[in-house]
Amino acid sequence: MQHSAETIRQLSKMQYDTFQIWRKIAQVACGAILIYLGLAMSSSLIIAAICMLFGCLLFTGTDMPARHRADKVIKALDGNYPRTDYIFRDRSFEICADSHETIPYASLIHLGEDKGYLYLYISRTSAYMIDKSSIEDLAAVKESVCRETGLSWQGPRTLSYYSIFSIIRRRLAR
Repeated sequence: MQHSAETIRQLSKMQYDTFQIWRKIAQVACGAILIYLGLAMSSSLIIAAICMLFGCLLFTGTDMPARHRADKVIKALDGNYPRTDYIFRDRSFEICADSHETIPYASLIHLGEDKGYLYLYISRTSAYMIDKSSIEDLAAVKESVCRETGLSWQGPRTLSYYSIFSIIRRRLAR
């Protein structure tokens, strides 16, 4: 897989959505409170405007930490984006980049997936990103990784995942 600025941003967003969702929920809640306070403060227009401005920034900027982290990585790479090839084995996968490394599936803590990529997490802050289109038998690889890790593939968790309607829908589907 050849990384680019876009894949670095996507990886950072996926990591943030996977492991920092409660931070996003707290940020939206704080934003909503500030917006409410801004609307409720009719005595001081300046303070009300400041509350509403910061509330809107918090409410709408939930991906800012992920974008900031990605921008730092992109700047550090200075256009030298890594290329990584993966070889999937029965109990491990091999990483072929500047060096060669074998990672046992048992060491993975989370399996993520979105429309275009698989994410194999070895920690809350480190994952291997694999372009789905580069895998010949995607279904077999996904099934093998699930079997060896005991984990299931999870999509990104957005704030809508935690809406009351989504929670009720998932409960009723059980």
